Amino acid sequence: MTAALLFYVCAAASFAAALLRLSRVRTNPNPRGAQAYGLILVAMAVTFTAMATPTQAWINQSVPDGGKLLGNTSTLVAAFGVVALSLYTRWPVEQAGPKVRRRALWLAVTAAVLLVTFFWPHPVVLTGSFDGLYALDPSLAIYTVAYASYLGIALIDFVRLSLQFIGQAPPVLRWGLRLLATAGALGVTYAASKIAIVVHRLVTGSRAGTGNEDGVCHAAFSSVGCTVAVGGPGLVALLLIAGVVACAYSARLENLAQWTASIRTYRRLEPLWRAVTTAVPEVHRSGLPADDLEDPRDIRVRLNRRYVEIRDGLLLLSPYRIPAPSPGDAHAEAAAIRSAIEAKRAGHEPVHDSPAAPLAHHDSTVDLDRATDTAWLERVAREFTNLQGKGVVARA
Repeated sequence: MTAALLFYVCAAASFAAALLRLSRVRTNPNPRGAQAYGLILVAMAVTFTAMATPTQAWINQSVPDGGKLLGNTSTLVAAFGVVALSLYTRWPVEQAGPKVRRRALWLAVTAAVLLVTFFWPHPVVLTGSFDGLYALDPSLAIYTVAYASYLGIALIDFVRLSLQFIGQAPPVLRWGLRLLATAGALGVTYAASKIAIVVHRLVTGSRAGTGNEDGVCHAAFSSVGCTVAVGGPGLVALLLIAGVVACAYSARLENLAQWTASIRTYRRLEPLWRAVTTAVPEVHRSGLPADDLEDPRDIRVRLNRRYVEIRDGLLLLSPYRIPAPSPGDAHAEAAAIRSAIEAKRAGHEPVHDSPAAPLAHHDSTVDLDRATDTAWLERVAREFTNLQGKGVVARA
């Protein structure tokens, strides 16, 4: 009963946090990230509720083991949401979107497999854990393997993204990411254990269940099966909550919103920066790539450096620009830059003897400050990325 109460408390806290987060989406500088965050919290609230034994008993009165299906599906949605949040935090929306959609497609496929195999006619009565039924009903083995495979792959994806992000993050956020990565690693162990149980039951023909006579786990760690089915996920969820709390403190102590916005600006400029510096590699500071700074966590230095290198590159490419784009037209500016790069690569003669002005300013009569000009270059970079026919710069 204590475990059930804990699950309900966690569910209520998650749902309240979700409502608060989603109510602020419109004012959030990263609305897609806020939506992903809200999705995680809602899914966690559903998962915690479904994990409580009173909920399982109530649902089982109408749909045998329906609580398992609900909990499994919401767990997969939460895992997807965690990865989506990581992507929308690190990448601008036009680059993160294709990555998120690929993962959403696999989530939809996995959910369809779960629904089909769960409601497939079973030769056995579903009364709790599937562990003792795999040898009798292969459809349940398919269900479990599909669930555990997607969960494991999603968590591996998340751990990889978290570890990559740790090297760039400020101190408190680094601790939050470490907790989240630890939770993800334990989640991978849980998923692998589920698959191992299925393989063992199929190979040996064993019909051993979770160790409870009625097939329901009355305590999270009452048996090995219950540890895998209930205790393990509960521990993972608690570590996730601790990691989220640490990230929330980072938001207050380390101005995380501005820092992650700088990360997304840095990434948004990458396609334009890469194309420009490839065409005119002499603009690299000290001949080094922009990522080879002594302190990779100082995103402001990296962003300023990327801005200067783009500006220097555009200055050297300006003699190849024809015609000058209309002021304020980011698409025309991106097309002009692309045309100049192609002319430079093809070895064409410059069309101007000296740099043409304006280069990428939205209005030649205005002396722009760095922040305004960076925002303008972001618009140009977004259009340039679209012209390149790629929604992403690198796989993540």
